[in-house]
Amino acid sequence: MKADPKLSDIHKPVSRIMSSPVVWIDANASAAEAAAQMMIHGVGFLPVLKDGDVVGTVTDRDLAIDTLPRHKDVARRLVHEIMHYGVQTCTERTTVEEAAHLMGHHQVRRLPVLNAKGVLMGVVSVADIAVEVSEHLAGETLGEIAEER
Repeated sequence: MKADPKLSDIHKPVSRIMSSPVVWIDANASAAEAAAQMMIHGVGFLPVLKDGDVVGTVTDRDLAIDTLPRHKDVARRLVHEIMHYGVQTCTERTTVEEAAHLMGHHQVRRLPVLNAKGVLMGVVSVADIAVEVSEHLAGETLGEIAEER
């Protein structure tokens, strides 16, 4: 892992470090389908799409902690009933530094990455920043994410 960022590293576009192709789920899919996709692909986060647009996100935590204890029929619930609306995204051209700022400001660990036409191209995470660019920048971002507001 890189301990100190080079100025050029924090200014490179997130497209250079994002995870792609991205696993996603349709807003009308069931929570069981979302859980299955997470298990199959080894992820805990899915962007939610409706008619090709990113409309929210759903996490393993949403399923296990927020939904499961409240609904006996969790597997039948639809993703749009349990997802987070108002998803924060960035573009392929967003710099790593800008993405870290967005994550900290919006207190999220992952950002769906869209191309110029608004098509989902990948996901960038705090872990991507730590491994590929700067542990220091990732640590600062996590500090902002964890702040109580």
